[in-house]
Parts: sequence; C-alpha cells; structure tokens
Amino acid sequence: MIDSPPSNECNLRLHRQQSVAFQSVANEILYGGAAGGGKSHLMRALAIYLCCLIDGLQVYLFRRLSDDLVKNHM
Repeated sequence: MIDSPPSNECNLRLHRQQSVAFQSVANEILYGGAAGGGKSHLMRALAIYLCCLIDGLQVYLFRRLSDDLVKNHM
C-alpha cells in the first residue's frame, strides 16, 4: 500500500454568514445571534484553520460555565 501525501484541502460546511465571517480579513469579527446560529461551530473551524496556518498559535475557547464548554465544544 502506498501512502499518499497529506492533503492541504480543508472541507468545511458553513452557512452563508459563517462563510462571510470565515473569509473576512478583519482583525476583529463580531458574530452573534440566537442559539443554534452556528457560532460555536464557526469558532472551532476558524481556530483549527488558523492554528494550522500560523505556526505556534494557541487558541483558547472560554464559556461562562464549564458545562456549556463541554456541551458546545467537546
């Protein structure tokens, strides 16, 4: 079996507003809304992408309650 080289392709499923925020070149992005709008998913996707892009970058996700952190991100 021949190992194939790692792919640099990233397949993400983002809603339109998530895509706009993801592709933004802004230094700060304000993204809010009601529950179920995909804010947590966008943050995880963006964090993973930026950590792969920028060597040594560390990203931290904070929630008011640790239960919310587990429920939304684990």
